[in-house]
Amino acid sequence: MKSKTKANANAVRDALLAFPADELLDLIDNWLIRVGNQTGCTEWEDEARIALGYQLQDEDGGLVSSWEALNEAHGGEYDGCIDWVKPDAKKLYQHLELMPIEQFYHDIIGIAGHVVSGCGNPPSSYSDGYQFMEQLAEKLKLAAWKSDRPGLIASIVLCYP
Repeated sequence: MKSKTKANANAVRDALLAFPADELLDLIDNWLIRVGNQTGCTEWEDEARIALGYQLQDEDGGLVSSWEALNEAHGGEYDGCIDWVKPDAKKLYQHLELMPIEQFYHDIIGIAGHVVSGCGNPPSSYSDGYQFMEQLAEKLKLAAWKSDRPGLIASIVLCYP
């Protein structure tokens, strides 16, 4: 990973971590729901949820932290319905803070690239995503700074394509 990519990803992470923990959880959860609605359930979305401390809940109410654990608990491949259970807001904050920057870039910047507009082109095979990450970090900083004003986060950060 290039140093400029790392610096931009760190700037986005720092901006996210400037939010109060409960607002950060709402923001990330909203992004995950929106990307799920846009792309369908994808493996990298599941990986991001697990990395952020979300748990899988089976039809019986059992909670596990990975697909492997869910399958193991059911004695084979689980084919029932699951729900994602949000982590505690403080735990999500800790997961984001401790997440390796490469994983943050792949998971969180990737998700933001699907749901946040007005920041330029997100990282892809045709764009380095630098402008996207720089502008996203600025939007997030502004939203975190004004987070005590209801509805402002939605108007600043949650602008969808």
